[in-house]
Amino acid sequence: CEPAVARVPPGRLPLNALALPQLRAGLREILYEQALARPGHRAAVVGLTLRTLAVLVRGNLSGGAGPPAAGADAAGHAAAVRGYIDSLARRFYEPATLDGTAAGLGMSRRRFTQLFRELAGESWLGHLTRLRVAHACRLLKETPRSVVAVAFESGFEDLSSFYRAFKRHTGLPPQEWRQANA
Repeated sequence: CEPAVARVPPGRLPLNALALPQLRAGLREILYEQALARPGHRAAVVGLTLRTLAVLVRGNLSGGAGPPAAGADAAGHAAAVRGYIDSLARRFYEPATLDGTAAGLGMSRRRFTQLFRELAGESWLGHLTRLRVAHACRLLKETPRSVVAVAFESGFEDLSSFYRAFKRHTGLPPQEWRQANA
């Protein structure tokens, strides 16, 4: 075992507030992999659990790929947004804001939303919500998980937002949808 992990005391750990979103995203990613039950999902869950443990040990966010270099051209921005859209299908459950996403890709909110709409054919929030609701439908249909658990695993931060989005996309509240699609 790595020496830093061996020195972690049992019980509750004091956390840097910046680590909390990454911990929540890690937990959601673990749950997502479990729900998919694809070949190799057990190994993926172990790996994700170890990564989440590393976040706990470090107590802060690990570095990411970072934004594109300053002065990136229009094609670079389009490529960055295209890559983000592709990755969103596997990361829709992570907490995200429009401003944070645009900044993370090294562009203004306006430029990001314009490119996103051109490339995805819908708004950022509409696309993200559609992915989350589709996953929630799958969980409601294929698992006995509670509506609260499904909402969390699908990336919704609060239950009322989940209910509103779910009903707007499916025409039914989650429990009724589950009964109708059982």
